[in-house]
Amino acid sequence: MPSYRGVSQSDLVTSITDAFELLEAHSTGPECQKLIDAMREVDPATGVSKLGAIQNAKDDKELAAALGASGANWLFICTNEVMQYHALNNTDGKGYDVAERLSKWGAGSGARVMAYYPIDAECDSWLAVQYARRVEPTEENIEKIAGLAGALTQNATSLGIAFDAMVQMIQLNAKGASDDDMRQIFLGLDLHERHITRGALSALSMDGAEADLDFEQPMGMFGVVIDDLTTGKANWGDPSMKAVRDRVEQALGPFYETDEVNMTGVGIIVRAENFVKGVTPQGIVFGASKRAAQAVADAMPDMKVLDGEGHAIAPNTLKPLPPKPGFNL
Repeated sequence: MPSYRGVSQSDLVTSITDAFELLEAHSTGPECQKLIDAMREVDPATGVSKLGAIQNAKDDKELAAALGASGANWLFICTNEVMQYHALNNTDGKGYDVAERLSKWGAGSGARVMAYYPIDAECDSWLAVQYARRVEPTEENIEKIAGLAGALTQNATSLGIAFDAMVQMIQLNAKGASDDDMRQIFLGLDLHERHITRGALSALSMDGAEADLDFEQPMGMFGVVIDDLTTGKANWGDPSMKAVRDRVEQALGPFYETDEVNMTGVGIIVRAENFVKGVTPQGIVFGASKRAAQAVADAMPDMKVLDGEGHAIAPNTLKPLPPKPGFNL
């Protein structure tokens, strides 16, 4: 059976359909539904939906292509914080499990443009309402909100408007207001005011719970150590870097088609906050799956390959077993 970043085809499809069910049961609104419907809609030309193409893929390469063309990752990028909310609250007794299974193949990962789309407003307003519903309208909480909001902006005018909006939403909730009534307060704010409002309400209502979400990720940062670069004898632009990078690219080549490589470059291999000049390993860095990183280690046994924590990845030196004596049937 084909797999994607170590997740079997069947588990991949199930994770997507289970996430759809959760998002529909607790709908953020029509924008999210449009993206879900687009994956289910059958293409008249092929007779297959985008979700069906993922289910029907015959090999790893075809599966990666179908998933990439489906729009699934864009949906999960847009709903990333919504899925975090469901995980933290274990919505319907399955929110955590659904989010964890999505993370195993990297759903919602990757870069996006800074544009603010209708689905962003929809998800932000949904989240703001959920966060506000968790805050009691006490004097202590109002004081906390003022402090949290003040840390998110230096604009006194925006701070005042956002603070008033948060107080209104909390008071509306206490009076039994509908989601839509509370949402309209949020949508009346500009983007910076929305950022302050959502951020402060999230910080107070969730109380840092996001830090408890430590799901395993299928992709990581790795690097091939170049000693002269580490010690400062060579710099990042040195022509000698190209020969090593070419070897890395050659080893990674087959994994681009299965979406298991997201970058290569020259730089610091381990986390930058732990950098010690002349000691911290530097070299050719690459973002990839563990399987792809192992392929680099296997192809370059003469060099040291490390993960982002500084742990060495040993090359696989096992040789194929010789044929056993006897008849070859």
